[in-house]
Amino acid sequence: MKIIIATLGILIFHCYICCAQTNGSTHNNKVEKVKVEFITNRLHLNARESKAFWPVYHKYFAQIRTAWQQSNHNKAEFEEKAATIKDEYRGSFADILHSHERANDVFNAEKAYRAMLRRELKQREQK
Repeated sequence: MKIIIATLGILIFHCYICCAQTNGSTHNNKVEKVKVEFITNRLHLNARESKAFWPVYHKYFAQIRTAWQQSNHNKAEFEEKAATIKDEYRGSFADILHSHERANDVFNAEKAYRAMLRRELKQREQK
């Protein structure tokens, strides 16, 4: 009887851990959806531009994230790497968005998104 209760306890604990991990994934998906919507609205992307833009943006963002990790969170080193990556992708964004001004708006929209996210987190902390 003790073995059955112990086994059930372990199974319930395991299910609890699995559910907790799933919720974090769902939260990240929500944050990603908000980011996509924010940047899409900020850049006024039409369906054709959006279809071409997002795969390139995700590659760009993955390189930015990797640069941050490789710089060991050293801001000066990261800024240098990020500037190189931005220069590398600026042309691709200009081709998709049909102007260099709109390509620069990608980086401005990203900066505005981060500022909005920080404000939102700060407001939630104050509540």
